[in-house]
Amino acid sequence: MQLFPTSSFGPISYFQEIAKYENVAIISHDVYEKQSERNRYAIATSQGMQWLTIPVRRVDGSKTITSRIEIDTTTDWAKKHWKALETAYNASPFFEHYALELKAMLFQEETNLLRYNTHCLNTLLSLFDLDTNVCSNSEVTRCEQDYFQVTTENQIEYQQVLFKNPEFIPNLSILDLLCCAGPLGRKMLV
Repeated sequence: MQLFPTSSFGPISYFQEIAKYENVAIISHDVYEKQSERNRYAIATSQGMQWLTIPVRRVDGSKTITSRIEIDTTTDWAKKHWKALETAYNASPFFEHYALELKAMLFQEETNLLRYNTHCLNTLLSLFDLDTNVCSNSEVTRCEQDYFQVTTENQIEYQQVLFKNPEFIPNLSILDLLCCAGPLGRKMLV
């Protein structure tokens, strides 16, 4: 079983790695790492790449383990994220097809980040028709490999929504691949 850090709408490289395995475990007992893809993701906009961040609360301060991280529900972050996704991907070929699922993932009422991310991961695996089983691993305290980085040999390219700058932006959130390539994205992941 391969171990992975948690991520809600992680980069394509993260999903490329997960798609290689029949069973994966999400590490839940590591110390939460700020400013990582555990609670943020990148999308393509008319201004270039934009980071969207799910606000969190570290209930035990800087040493809070990932399984105890809570989503900060005092802001309208999901509404802002939805508006950004609509603006960025409304013209993409598959946004309308997946809009209900995307909205349901964003607006789920889960307040625990790990459970929120796991629900998103399972939903996205299902949308791409990938047969990877996901479980939690509460014994491991850190991941040896950084699955959020992309290398030139495993970078995939596809037709993105064209804005002013038509250059391909690599390793965006899996949502970019879903909205731009739809079910064909599965072939690119495996």
